[in-house]
Amino acid sequence: MALTPEQVAKFRYDGYLYPVPALSPDQLAECNAGLARFEEWLGKPVNQDDWRWRSAAYVFLPWLDRLVRHPRILDAVESVIGPDILVFTSTFFIKEAHARPLPPGTRTRRISVSSRTSM
Repeated sequence: MALTPEQVAKFRYDGYLYPVPALSPDQLAECNAGLARFEEWLGKPVNQDDWRWRSAAYVFLPWLDRLVRHPRILDAVESVIGPDILVFTSTFFIKEAHARPLPPGTRTRRISVSSRTSM
């Protein structure tokens, strides 16, 4: 799902954009179940564990690998940066529901998108 020119302008102005409906309810359930399995394996919430398990998890979690390659997500990203998309890393930044609010000005989510140019 490509973004509209208005959505791209809003992203460029604000630095974020939501909601971008990309996943079906079944796909969302698959991601939530995958995260639950991962946290069960870790023995704690991913945001409370070692950083090595929080970064580049798409390399060893098949459901997350499918997520970073999802056509609707890639279409939205392509609307902003163009067709040369490279996932260099990914990091979990999870704020649990009903968790204590963070101090004002604290970033709770950071999404980095990199592009590469062809040689």
